[in-house]
Amino acid sequence: MKFKRFFFKNFKGISSMDFDLGEDRGEGVYALVGLNESGKTSVLEAINHCMIKSQVLDALGIKSQQIEDPHELIPIHARDNFNGEIVVQCELEMDDEDVEFIKKIFLEKQEIKLSRVEKNIRFTQKYVFSNSKLDKEKSGSLWTKWFYVDKDGKEAHLENQIAIKVFGDIRKRVPSILYFPNFLFDFPDRIYFGGSGEDKKNEFFKGVVQDILDSIGNGMTVDEHITARILSGNKNDRMHLKSVIGKMEGKLTEVIFGAWSSIFLKQVSGKRVSLEYGIENEMAYIEFFISENNDFYRVSERSLGFRWFFVFLLLIKFRTFRLESKGALFLLDEPASNLHPAAQKELLNSFGSLGRVIYATHSHYMINPTWLENTYIVKNEAVDYEDSLSRGTGNTDIKVYKYREFVSLFPSQTSYFQPILEAIEYVPSHFDGIEKAVLLEGKNDFYGFSLISRIFGEKGVAYIPATSASNMDALIALYIGWGIDFVVLLDADREGERQKIRYVEMFGAAISRRVFTYADIDASWKAASFEKIFSKDDRLKIQSLFGDFDRFDKKVFNRALQEYVVMKKNMDLDQETLSGFSKILAFIFEKLQVERSIAGWSK
Repeated sequence: MKFKRFFFKNFKGISSMDFDLGEDRGEGVYALVGLNESGKTSVLEAINHCMIKSQVLDALGIKSQQIEDPHELIPIHARDNFNGEIVVQCELEMDDEDVEFIKKIFLEKQEIKLSRVEKNIRFTQKYVFSNSKLDKEKSGSLWTKWFYVDKDGKEAHLENQIAIKVFGDIRKRVPSILYFPNFLFDFPDRIYFGGSGEDKKNEFFKGVVQDILDSIGNGMTVDEHITARILSGNKNDRMHLKSVIGKMEGKLTEVIFGAWSSIFLKQVSGKRVSLEYGIENEMAYIEFFISENNDFYRVSERSLGFRWFFVFLLLIKFRTFRLESKGALFLLDEPASNLHPAAQKELLNSFGSLGRVIYATHSHYMINPTWLENTYIVKNEAVDYEDSLSRGTGNTDIKVYKYREFVSLFPSQTSYFQPILEAIEYVPSHFDGIEKAVLLEGKNDFYGFSLISRIFGEKGVAYIPATSASNMDALIALYIGWGIDFVVLLDADREGERQKIRYVEMFGAAISRRVFTYADIDASWKAASFEKIFSKDDRLKIQSLFGDFDRFDKKVFNRALQEYVVMKKNMDLDQETLSGFSKILAFIFEKLQVERSIAGWSK
């Protein structure tokens, strides 16, 4: 069972939002991107308020993790006299195993044979207010399900009063929601088990220790295989306890330092997670240590970055092993913000093994270009970020858009998705392994030729982007100095022709056989720019990655090209486009004396 869709109405700064996770195309990982104060945290809080099975983490001392008083949900601008309803709704999708379980539980407990079970169920919480006061009689929660039985030869919807009797069993299969605004809380030096003094914090970490046992896979429990054996004076119990502790230490070391080596790209040697145990005030306890060579450190004595990393893995990675409730949904607010860029990238890649994760970020290092289908832009439509006076007025209207939908609707508002643009930016090496090169005006030309080369299956030359037609001096000088065979390809517009003349004057006659415009390849391309080599139909086809367009939009076109290259997408281009580019490639390869791998190119 997994969460599929969320709907919120009048939840704090969200007036109305339908957040559809859609078809998962990113290993269950969803990113929320937006400007400061755009509402990313509010979206996470709203999801966390779906209290079917939200796991309260108060024991960790995390503030603002759970909203207890419904009055706190009222939009700030309406607090003076709010008359309306606050709605929090989530929709879950069941798998075949869930459906069979439901049919079985109805048959065993209610002696009812279900003829059909639709795979979507909804849970709605409604808070009704009058004059900013909660009307408890009109407020409440509701399950919406589609279970059917055969009645007099016809299919009939199962009555709610009957269905509700087994919802306790169904609820157990619902994934937990765990919201972590941060991981910067004190990890306890000791975790106590049993006894009258067991508090909420120890109870929480007892569940974490159980997760570690579940990861080993021997069916062990904290009460029977740890607590009872620590408290026992039996010699055999103590021997068996040492075996359990040894396996826990091995698994902790494998997961934590294995991930540390992967993320920080250096081998860890001589470090282990060590566990000590004992009895204090008639209560069993376990202590966590990091052993390095012959020294032992408490987790609290390590660096801030390591403590964040250790707690993240202990609470998130090991949670995925929990047998009691699988498929948890993790909500992370600005994760890994205190780790360096390379570590952020590697940590992001590890999210795919956690199950389902929704995280908010403004770091381009935390954007995986191959997961853009699962990336959303969060926008506060009540705020004009160009007008500083409009901020902080209390008016908010938080919306969430799929990344490509947002680019289609608001192509000029790049500040909202700047982290995504930076994440998919390609920075090629200017020299490594290059023997033949084509110097291009900019990155958009680079993405276009990269796509075309992949379509043609051609790898004979390297395409190197400059920053503009007028800013290629340094590149040309470097490539001449390094003895790399190259040509320069410019647009055939006025600026391109002007820069061609300037480069010949600057570098001499030898460069005249290396600098070309599109008009040098085909006289009919006079005044042609790179984009015009694509047919009109293909330009719109490429733009369609971001929606339907009836006219060419250069910004959208270039962003789409960028994604096609970064995400290694292919597309079918028409004959006009292929003919034009095959002519260009044939010209380039002839000038660079590179053997062509594609037969039948026009010259």
